[in-house]
Order: sequence, then structure tokens, then C-alpha cells
Amino acid sequence: MNNATNVKTTAKLPQNVDVDTFTGVLFQWANTLTTSGQNMPFALPIRTDKTGNGFQMSLLRMRDRDFVSVGDLVASVEQESIGNVLYVRFFEGEGSGMDRQTAASTDVRERLKINLSGLVDIPLIMDTMRAAIPKAVAQSRT
Repeated sequence: MNNATNVKTTAKLPQNVDVDTFTGVLFQWANTLTTSGQNMPFALPIRTDKTGNGFQMSLLRMRDRDFVSVGDLVASVEQESIGNVLYVRFFEGEGSGMDRQTAASTDVRERLKINLSGLVDIPLIMDTMRAAIPKAVAQSRT
């Protein structure tokens, strides 16, 4: 995962949310997003991995007979002074721009903007995540 990042979404979680349950429910949403049939087909294959405090969803392309990430959505719950906050960040994948015929911009925000514009599945993922977050909150209240 490349260091270039752009925060896409934040959400403060209510105090009575069990973080482990919340992140587990969100991981299940992300992991089954392409298998529900409702959102098929995505333009790119997606791999979802559980992390210590959330998940990473990688959009994949084939390079040299192996899949590489061209972009990663990383959702994590982090403790802040106001309580637990869900952050959803976008990172460039190691394969981002692999079809590029010109030099990549040195401006990180410009490079991310170009990369995001080529990942046509991101708007659908983010739209369905907006609905998944309150459902995960409701299922994880203590």
C-alpha cells in the first residue's frame, strides 16, 4: 500500500457501540459486497482483508500473472478525543497507474484524483457503505 492517502469518510460512533462487533459487521458487509448479486458486476475484482481495527478492500488488476492492488479503501476505527471515529481512507495501490503512458504527477492529491477517476466501482462502494454504517451501529450497540 502506497503512502498517498485521501480521507474519504469519517463518522463518530456512539459511545454505546462495541467496536469489535461494529468492525466485524462492516467487514462482513465489505467481504460479501460482490457476492450479494445486487451490486454485480464490478469492473475490477475486489479482495477484502480484516485488519486489527477494521478492514482493507483492494481493487485488483492483473500484472505478470498475479493480481496487484490499484487502489485500497481502508476502514479503521480510531480512538480520538471525542470518542471512537470510523475513518475510511483511500490509498494508491502498488499497481496504480500501471497503464500510464506519461509520468505520474508529483502532486499527491492530483495523482489520487486521477487514480480515483479510473476506479469506477468506488462510487458504488461508498454509496453502499453509507447504508452499511448505520446498520453496523444498530447491530453493535451494547
